[in-house]
Amino acid sequence: MRAAAAILLCLVAGTALAQPLPPPDLENRIPAPLPPPPQAPVINGPLGQGRGTAPPPARLNTFSDKVGRCLDEAALAARDLGERDAYTRMCANVR
Repeated sequence: MRAAAAILLCLVAGTALAQPLPPPDLENRIPAPLPPPPQAPVINGPLGQGRGTAPPPARLNTFSDKVGRCLDEAALAARDLGERDAYTRMCANVR
C-alpha cells in the first residue's frame, strides 16, 4: 500500500513540476495595439464627401426687382403719383 501511495505521489508531483512557469518579466506584458480599422467606402460619390467652397449664385435681376427699384427712386425724388407711374414704366423698360 505504501508503494502504491509513493508511486501515485510521484506521478502527481511529476505532472505538476512538468508545467513550465512563465518568466517573471513576461507575466504582465501589455499586448500590441490593434491595427486601425479600414476606411469606410465612399457611397454616392462626391455627394457623400460634403459641400465644396463654391460661392453662392448671383442674385437674379428680374423685372419685378427693376420695378421695385424704380418705384423707390421715384419716391425718393418726391414725384407725385402720376409722375411716379410714368417714371416707373420708363425706368423699368429701359434698364
